[in-house]
Parts: sequence; C-alpha cells; structure tokens
Amino acid sequence: MKESKRTMNQNTRKAAMLAMLLAFTFGCTLTSKNNLQPFPAGYIDSAFVVPDGSAIYFLHSVVSTLEILTEDQSAKPVTAHLPGHQAKDGPYWWNSDIYVSLKNPDGTWAQPQNLGPIVNSEHMESSPWTNDEQTMLIFSRWSVTESEFSGTFISRRNSKNEPWGDLEKLPGELGMYEETGFTDFHLVPSENLYFWKDDGKGALYWAKSIGPNQWAPAELLPEAFQSEVRDSQPWVSDDETQICFNRLDDDANSEMLCATRENASAEWGTPTVVQLTGFEDANHLTVWGEPSFTNDGAMFFVRFDTSIKNWKSEILVSVRQSDGSFAIPQSLLFK
Repeated sequence: MKESKRTMNQNTRKAAMLAMLLAFTFGCTLTSKNNLQPFPAGYIDSAFVVPDGSAIYFLHSVVSTLEILTEDQSAKPVTAHLPGHQAKDGPYWWNSDIYVSLKNPDGTWAQPQNLGPIVNSEHMESSPWTNDEQTMLIFSRWSVTESEFSGTFISRRNSKNEPWGDLEKLPGELGMYEETGFTDFHLVPSENLYFWKDDGKGALYWAKSIGPNQWAPAELLPEAFQSEVRDSQPWVSDDETQICFNRLDDDANSEMLCATRENASAEWGTPTVVQLTGFEDANHLTVWGEPSFTNDGAMFFVRFDTSIKNWKSEILVSVRQSDGSFAIPQSLLFK
C-alpha cells in the first residue's frame, strides 16, 4: 500500500507504537491438506493484479512491517528472502525486491518469481504497475543511503515470457521520486498517468500525455479528491471513467473512495466512500490500501494486521457480489 515508504504521519506512528505493545505471535499458518500457505512473513506491499487475474506483482522485504514504517535502521530479518532476492543486506535489511506470482489453473498462486537484476537492485524497489500484456512495467526505487539511485522507471519487453529490458527514467519531475514523492503510477491506454505524492500528507495527481513518453506538468486532481488527511494510491479504469483511491484518516483507518464520469473528457463526479465488510482487524482498524481490480470486479489489496506483533502484512482478495458490494476478503494462497 505504501501508506508510507519514506514517512508516516504522526497519528499513524502513534498507532504503530501502540501495536508494538501487543504480545501476539507473528508468523504464517500452513494448510497441510493441499500444501498451501499464505504469502510469506516480512514486509509485503504494493500489490497490483493484472486485469485478467493471471498475475499479481508485489514487493517483499525480510524485515517486519513496523520496522519499515517507522524507518528503524537497526531492523533485523524476521524471515528468509524469497528466491532470487537481489538486494544487498547490510547494513540495512529494509531493501525490498519486486516479485510476480502467476495464477495456477486450480485458482491458487504459484511460487513468487523475482523480476531479476534489471528491475531489482541493492536498493528498495516498490510500486509496480504493468499493462494488460505485462510488456511494460513502471516502478519506483528508493535508496536509503544513495539518493542518486532513487527515482521512478519504465522497463519494457517484447512478451511476458521474456526478461525485463533496460530501465528508462520517467522524464522530469515524474521520475524524481526522491525530490517530488510522485509514486504509484497508473498508465491508461491513452497514456495519461495517474499517481499520488508521498510527502507525509498525500495528494492525488494526473499528467496528460502530450506525445510518446511525454507528459504535461503534473496537475492535482479536482478539489473533491483532496482532503486534510492522506489521499493516495489511485487505480483507474482503462477508459478513464472510474477511479478508486485510499484515504487514511487520523486514527489510522483507511477508506476506499471511488468516482465516475461519463467519458474521459467529462468532469469527474464527487468521490464517495465504498462500504466494505470484514476488512477490520482484531483491533478494529483497517490499515490497508492499494486496491487493484480484475475484469470481473474482484479487488486485490494489502492489509496490515495491527493485532499481530510487528503488524502482519498480507495480500487479500475480495470478490465483487451481484449487488456491487465486496465479499469478506480472503488470503491469497500459494502452492
């Protein structure tokens, strides 16, 4: 969800500190019957599902969620690396890599695959977005120690079965993650970009395409999309008639808001809160975010369970019901 890759607002920090006082066991539960397991321990975030539901991209780090969010530079591993991990480990264990898991025919998910050394580095990769064909990837990189390696990049390949190609930084302010905080880019077929500013507060932006790999200066989305709290992580439909995003309020609870419009040239309607059931943890908090949707309306997202010591980070899916509501979310399971 990246509700803070670099910063965390004061109230969320307070919630984090309270959660650290809880004495629950942190770990994963195996389902031996079918040799299934949830996503691994550690810090998981930035989940993005492709529209046909065949693959999900996400980041993983071996440190706990709270250690990432509170920027604890003395963090130690709480789990092993996933296969193919690229990042160097010392002196910081924060560094995350981006992985992809492919959908199995039986509906479970396959072993996560590292995106390889072109995309992943000794620094912290996050915020993956890919097009429907999985031939274009946009992601952000942040270096704890060497700011010149930070930024937001594009990688391309000819088919989804090939390795990712050389990186190209998004032009101008769009690629300057360390300076501008612009991240979580969502590119639509018109090549317009939607994203947010991770600056400790959060605000929603877009940039109009003015040519191949060229965009007009970033603009705030309409005033109705902005608030005094944290607005982040926009998801936009291909035809640009629907947008959903997260709003983190002062008590660390997150809401999802969505807005629609008649066509890509019309004005956006006022965003409204989507009523969600079963998203709260045992502390009655909904610290979650980064919704992405499949063609059939299922919503995939990351939730931080504050009732588990160090906050368990998990990827969940909520199926769209016939009345348009979302079902109680379920954990994604791996074989």
